Amino acid sequence: MSSGEGTQGPQAAGTLALGAPVRCRDGDLGELADVVVDPRTDRVTHLVVTAQTGPGLARMVPIALAAPASGGDEPLTLACTLADFGRLEPVETFVFLALGDAPKAGEGFDVGIETAFGMPSGVDEFGGYAVASTGDVGVSYDRIPKGTREIRRASPVLSSDGHRLGHVAGLLVGPEARITHLVLEHGHLWGRRDVTIGIDAVAEVQTDAVVLSASKDDVAAMPSVRVRRRPHGH
Repeated sequence: MSSGEGTQGPQAAGTLALGAPVRCRDGDLGELADVVVDPRTDRVTHLVVTAQTGPGLARMVPIALAAPASGGDEPLTLACTLADFGRLEPVETFVFLALGDAPKAGEGFDVGIETAFGMPSGVDEFGGYAVASTGDVGVSYDRIPKGTREIRRASPVLSSDGHRLGHVAGLLVGPEARITHLVLEHGHLWGRRDVTIGIDAVAEVQTDAVVLSASKDDVAAMPSVRVRRRPHGH
């Protein structure tokens, strides 16, 4: 990833831990679901935040409204009220598409995280719904600013030698929301640890995936860091 000019964000360094609690000026809000990144500038441009109550739609929050957590267990704080958050544009869209068709984000936007749902075609012999092998499918997708990429906690991290190393746990950011490190959730069960990977070792950020310029062995030698965990979501 290369450096350059881009969207201005928070001035203070901090942690954007995916799944971490988020609050507004006047109360608790929900959790950080995804981050939206400009790969040309190594900066976070927006946060996708889901509310605990309300219509249940995730909303895209400009990074300039966010103060990343500086450590410990304090939540990420937004410089807006709960009512202000509710007036932000929902990020998620749902459409029905024919098999083989792709969702269209519209002018000025790209398609971010997407999930396809098979549509039932009728009742099977056991009394449940049978899923059609042809026909329409339901697709839920996020609309993100053109040229950006969207990362969630389930997004895989791939090494330069083709290994799937784990998932994105969060990002460490410096002044103006510039990414300094990716936090990798690596391993399984009792062998699980969080690994900090410098931005110089990130070869490419794709929507829903990160590709490293470092090998599997290189990553195994990198330092660990504690990042608060929440159940996987979004």
